[in-house]
Amino acid sequence: FAERAGLVTRMAIGDVIAWVAPLAVIAYGLTRAGMKGAVSPYIVANNWFNALINWLALPFFLLASFVPSVGDPLLFGVVIASVVLTWRLNHTVLRKGAAVTSTVTILFVLATIVIYLASSWLLGIPDPPQT
Repeated sequence: FAERAGLVTRMAIGDVIAWVAPLAVIAYGLTRAGMKGAVSPYIVANNWFNALINWLALPFFLLASFVPSVGDPLLFGVVIASVVLTWRLNHTVLRKGAAVTSTVTILFVLATIVIYLASSWLLGIPDPPQT
């Protein structure tokens, strides 16, 4: 029981790090780029957006868990739609051109992936078993 509780605790810590750290990186970058006024609206909008996307994507994740042959292609579509909608959110909140919006979106997605993988490795979270 203690081993499982320790794993769940490490996973929770990893999720919090993967949630907060990319926002901190983007907030720092926006401040350095002279867009300090966009930091708070960006973080609030991004948090609400991610909550909504997670709830909308849940059925697809469950489908992929039980019927991978059907769920995996749908899951890929959900990920692509999420990135496109993230770009639209960034464009709306930052009120900048396509180049700035694309840069922020790419950096946010990459920062999230890198920070999640790094925190998983540092916390000793094992990779999920392959089926």
